[in-house]
Amino acid sequence: MSGHNILNVLANKGSLSVQDVAECLRGRVRRSPEEIHAAVSGSLNPHEQSLLSLLLLKYDSANRDIDTIKSILLDMASPFQRALDIMCSIPGIGTLSALTILAEISATPHMSFDSAAKLCSWAGLVPRNDESAGKIKSKKIMPGNPFIKSVLCQAAWASVKVRDNPLRDWFWSHRGKLGQKKAIIAVSRKILTTIYALLRDDAFFNPFFLAERILYR
Repeated sequence: MSGHNILNVLANKGSLSVQDVAECLRGRVRRSPEEIHAAVSGSLNPHEQSLLSLLLLKYDSANRDIDTIKSILLDMASPFQRALDIMCSIPGIGTLSALTILAEISATPHMSFDSAAKLCSWAGLVPRNDESAGKIKSKKIMPGNPFIKSVLCQAAWASVKVRDNPLRDWFWSHRGKLGQKKAIIAVSRKILTTIYALLRDDAFFNPFFLAERILYR
């Protein structure tokens, strides 16, 4: 929001004062108005102002389109609102992530997959078992479903930044041993396992349930 405000002022005035920057800032900003002003202390000519205004109009239009599409999707998914609410109770999963996951696995994944392990395998979140004569050739994850895999990885990154969250604690305690990429894939798998269990049991996220039955399995 602060950056968007600064760009709007630049498009209208062509340059910024320290006071302009201070008035544009919203929420918690790490840098002072003086430091930010030093980074944007140049000026725009009238042609550059016009181009910046055009880009900002396109940006705002794209955001309105996204909001409209999101509203349409939520209306289409209204029969599954309970499932969406359950998924959104998991740290790191927002409305768009929940809609994407719902579109891929349905509101009743336990009707299509006998276990969470099979669902995770279908999603491509488990390592392959490529072993011959006792020698492990590869532990890379399977291709799986690229759509749900990508959205779960995004959700995992968001989840490990949420305070007072057992997924965050697990990630940071295993990151050094597994490496960052493997640890985030593991968190993605645990999130999908949690989704499977919660949708099956028609229950909302509970950190104690996660810690006891999923997190350290």
